Amino acid sequence: MSAESLGQPTDQLHTGAHIPLVGFGTWGAGDEHQKVADAVRTAIKAGYRHIDCAELYGNLKEIGQAINECIKDGTVKREDLFITSKIWNTNHEPQRVAESAALQLKVTGLEYFDLLLVHWPCNWQHTGSWCISSLHRRCVAHTDTALLC
Repeated sequence: MSAESLGQPTDQLHTGAHIPLVGFGTWGAGDEHQKVADAVRTAIKAGYRHIDCAELYGNLKEIGQAINECIKDGTVKREDLFITSKIWNTNHEPQRVAESAALQLKVTGLEYFDLLLVHWPCNWQHTGSWCISSLHRRCVAHTDTALLC
């Protein structure tokens, strides 16, 4: 069932797609990825249709497994879900955006994201590794990279 058929508020995007205004976030579980998967399954079964994830969170595989299980068991159809993901700060260069999106789709086992966002509107130099949490102070701003050309 879609968000509209469940009585959830949505808004129409310029593409014509409808985005559920209430989403289920997947940040903050630390290394307890299985708990995130269980929470996503429970959220979908409870009626959430907007799932928010990101490459930074480190739990895309488990989120994808939970979503795909719910699709396979008939709880929901893929077209009834609105999946948002995000491109991390070190991947804002145009070729890296495409690479990051493709990798995220592969990891989740999904065919598409409904919305792909810039995680934070700041560009960091791509070093081949993540710059997160306590490592932020070592990240190098990359100011000549345009945001999602």
